[in-house]
Amino acid sequence: MPYSVSATRMPRSAMFDMKGRRDSLETWSDGILPEFPEVPNSYSYGTRTELYWVGQEHWLMRSPIDLEESLCRDLRPEEAPASVSITLVSDAYAFFEITGADARELLAIASPIDVDAMPLRFATFTEAFGQKALLVGREGSFEIAFEISYSSMAADCFSRAIG
Repeated sequence: MPYSVSATRMPRSAMFDMKGRRDSLETWSDGILPEFPEVPNSYSYGTRTELYWVGQEHWLMRSPIDLEESLCRDLRPEEAPASVSITLVSDAYAFFEITGADARELLAIASPIDVDAMPLRFATFTEAFGQKALLVGREGSFEIAFEISYSSMAADCFSRAIG
């Protein structure tokens, strides 16, 4: 039985992996980052940037790809102090948007995570189709990112699961 859902590969995003204490990152970024999320495994957003809290002192910042160059210039990852790690990882992730009435059913096939137990706006690492994946909950849809080398496999798995 085919599901009423689609899994669409999204355009590339600018992504930065950031580690360090929140106050250290706030000081170093000098207002570039959106406000930090208050709940683990959730996200906050600014005008064109999202900040995912994905682990203890571990954050991912995501923006449209056209902001990558200016964010690199402003964040200065190569000059960050020892208390802060900022790494450009835009080329590491392939995002898929999961939409439709049966989006939750498709995620139940792909991943063991119970999306109904997550906060409204969540961002967390999980497993999907046997691979590490970043899952982002949106109002009415989901986004899931795989390591780029697994993007073709993920697309095939989604296609087979949808029916």
